Amino acid sequence: MSSCSSDEPNQQVNIEAGTGFYVVNELGEDLLNPNHSNSIDFGKIKIYYLINGKEVDAYNANSDAPKGISLEPPNDKYSKYHLNLGFNIEENDEITYTIVQWDEQNRDIFKVKFNKGEGYLLAVKCWVDEKLVWNVNNGDERFFTLEK
Repeated sequence: MSSCSSDEPNQQVNIEAGTGFYVVNELGEDLLNPNHSNSIDFGKIKIYYLINGKEVDAYNANSDAPKGISLEPPNDKYSKYHLNLGFNIEENDEITYTIVQWDEQNRDIFKVKFNKGEGYLLAVKCWVDEKLVWNVNNGDERFFTLEK
């Protein structure tokens, strides 16, 4: 989801470490639409990164998405409201974990496999609660639909 470049000349860094997703009910209705009777309250969502075995709040006041997640309205590409989630890149592991806490009782665990090398960090596979939701090696986009 995010890309950046280093300030040093000839030191390009490519980071693709996020995902976008719809959240729907069993009827396919958009649960992120604030006008839906059972909509998810974006204000209650919290993001945690699993770092050294501990859940750490992903909040970063200097980020474009300080909560670690953003809510986007429908547009030309996406027909429903959707979330953009930034993955845990704090741990220097091939696999990291990001937790989406929807409210006090509900959460989903995003497990992500990265390919890393000189100048790049790319999320290549994503599981939600151990179910594979995309694999870029199979041509999948870093976007999926989550049924709640």
